[in-house]
Amino acid sequence: MPKGIPNKRHTGEFKQQVVEYMQEHKLSCVETAKIFDTDHKNVALWERIHLTYGAEGLYLERRGRGGKGKPSKPPKQVEEDLIAENQRLRAENDYVKRIDMPQRDEHLAGMVRECQHRCGETYGYRRIHIWLIREKSLNLNPKTVLKVMNKYGLLSEIRRRRKYKVMGEQVHKYPIS
Repeated sequence: MPKGIPNKRHTGEFKQQVVEYMQEHKLSCVETAKIFDTDHKNVALWERIHLTYGAEGLYLERRGRGGKGKPSKPPKQVEEDLIAENQRLRAENDYVKRIDMPQRDEHLAGMVRECQHRCGETYGYRRIHIWLIREKSLNLNPKTVLKVMNKYGLLSEIRRRRKYKVMGEQVHKYPIS
């Protein structure tokens, strides 16, 4: 037969009495459980609750699954304030980014013009990016260089193709039919 009464609920006073008796007489959980005719696992749990939360913790009912539950929503006004603050901070961040961009772009465009002048306007953004790293010690993203070149119209227009060479028949190994 199983020990104890199933689903038996112990009062907070009883739990406190058991834990205090155990501590006063320096008994183990098993010995105390035999004296009070209860399960030793419950006694261990009550002792842990008493040490963690104090005597008041024994009076709280802790039955059923803890469950995660839904997180409580902040009040409507707090949520609206947070959304407004978030929008304001994003706008401020965008403003700070836009202030610095034209000055940097103009400086970079000047260096790209210098490189284009030296190479006879034949370099593309990849070669100019490498030139900026080697000559000016500027480590930029190649896409930034491409963006500035597009913005200021500095892309090279020269596409060198290999010229078609007409070769006589005497050069070919096999006869042409």
